[in-house]
Amino acid sequence: MAGAVPFLFFFSRMTAPHSFESHFPLVLFLAVAGNLLGFYGYVRAIELTDVSLAMPLISLTPFFMILTSWLMLAELPDLQGLIGIVAVVIGTYFLSRKPGMSGLRPLYALLEDRGCRYALMTALVWSVQANIDKFAVRATDPVVYSFWFHVLFALLLLPFVLYRRPRLRETTAKTAVWKWIIFGILAVGFLEALLSGAQMMAITDVQVSYVIAVKRAGMLFSVLGGGLIFAEEDLKRRFLSATIVFVGLLSIVLR
Repeated sequence: MAGAVPFLFFFSRMTAPHSFESHFPLVLFLAVAGNLLGFYGYVRAIELTDVSLAMPLISLTPFFMILTSWLMLAELPDLQGLIGIVAVVIGTYFLSRKPGMSGLRPLYALLEDRGCRYALMTALVWSVQANIDKFAVRATDPVVYSFWFHVLFALLLLPFVLYRRPRLRETTAKTAVWKWIIFGILAVGFLEALLSGAQMMAITDVQVSYVIAVKRAGMLFSVLGGGLIFAEEDLKRRFLSATIVFVGLLSIVLR
């Protein structure tokens, strides 16, 4: 998050001048607080369970946004969007279904997995958070909001990093590691800046749930990566299930 700040500052200078509505600080704080919770759930999910299983569950965010976007923004999908959402649910069902399972047992299996519970919690939290983002970009420029979001996020996350300082010292004990740490932070920070800026500009023009649906399409690459990089099991079934989820999300987007 801190690595994205210098890039977002540069991007924000390109869109000057800027204005802020009076409620922007409150919305900014709520956005960061929600994302701290969601980010924690995300990293715990991929730590505790397979990436190829966690990412499709996190991609259920647009499904939860049927309710949250309706309550917060009065945005509802049409019939084709609802059909897409049903496909998302079906794909998630088969994602957790194994030989011998029937009925609702696959869904129970998801809830019994601790990492899956974190993934579902993250999807729910981010379904609220994405709507708060829309309030924030309405209160200022999308890239400026993204800049201040990352500044505050990094500052609030810093105490938690320092709390785990023994792990931090262990990681950075070797001098040779530092150049790779700095390179990694800047590389990921640049990608994060592009991602965040593009997302905030997108939600100013269309329904938030559609933007998040497109964003979550990246789960297909996560599922493939889980199998190819980490040698996770049952890759074929998970990829086919994730594809069903993706088709459902695509139906939502192309409505």
